[in-house]
Amino acid sequence: MNLRVDTVVPVAGRRPVTVQLFHLRMHDLARREFSLRRYCRDSGREVCNSKRAYGQPSPVSRPGIQRSVTTAIHSLKMPFRRSSIGAASLHHKRPSTGSSSAASSSWDTASIRSMRMRTDSWSSDRPPPPASTLVPTNSIKLEFSNYARVDITRHDGRNSTRYEFEWWGHTYAWKRVYDENLQTASYHLIRDGRGLPVAHITPETRSPNQIEADEWAGGWVPPCHMWISDHSIVDAVTDVADVLVATGLIALVDDCIKDRWHVKKPRGRTHRALSGDFDVANPRSLMRGIFHRRHSEQRSGSPLRPDRSVVAC
Repeated sequence: MNLRVDTVVPVAGRRPVTVQLFHLRMHDLARREFSLRRYCRDSGREVCNSKRAYGQPSPVSRPGIQRSVTTAIHSLKMPFRRSSIGAASLHHKRPSTGSSSAASSSWDTASIRSMRMRTDSWSSDRPPPPASTLVPTNSIKLEFSNYARVDITRHDGRNSTRYEFEWWGHTYAWKRVYDENLQTASYHLIRDGRGLPVAHITPETRSPNQIEADEWAGGWVPPCHMWISDHSIVDAVTDVADVLVATGLIALVDDCIKDRWHVKKPRGRTHRALSGDFDVANPRSLMRGIFHRRHSEQRSGSPLRPDRSVVAC
């Protein structure tokens, strides 16, 4: 739950000294509640803190069977309503005096008002609908000590994954590149969607014994090298370098969390017990495999019931 950022400083006449630059304290992994501090964990100089963004769930349309039942009930109610011919005959039987028509119209208005009042009172007596629960999003909010705020959003594509954010009129994206041979992921920061990367995060080369020792110790974030290749960012008067370091660490940790705990379920298991492979998750494939087996047994014959008879001596 702690991630440290160190650098090696050469000293004249002595061995290089390792200096700690940043410390990322992870309080809650699910909510992405992190705290990035400068120099060490006890210094109290917080650079920024992060938390996951939550939003309203997407509206789900009613299923088709519910719509069909509603339509059927509505069609059953139609024959019990008064037809236009019956209403016209009743209207002609009424007296044509103005007083009776006014009385009937006033009675209809009063009845409609009473019905409206009853409907409103019944609707007000009902309990309010329950508030919808918030669902987590792919965005993480970073709040810096200088009251600046940065929203970093994860975008999953077919071939690549990006963590995008904006800072002072520029759009940045940490692009994830996966090496299938080494089975490692590196991250490169692209500014404004073009040009060479301005920052990099690459994993260290480790032996199988080192990987096993790190996993046994509980480490789930691989040790990486991080550097900024654009000298204009390092020499800038603003704190853009701190923003790039903070967003890079958040992107690295978030991707490691998804890669370790958010494992996709297999689509289906393939069984070879029957003749022909079929997918259990697909009912059509399952039935096709069963019928194909029966058809093949009828053609080839069962081993217990041979087609030709054998004469016993």
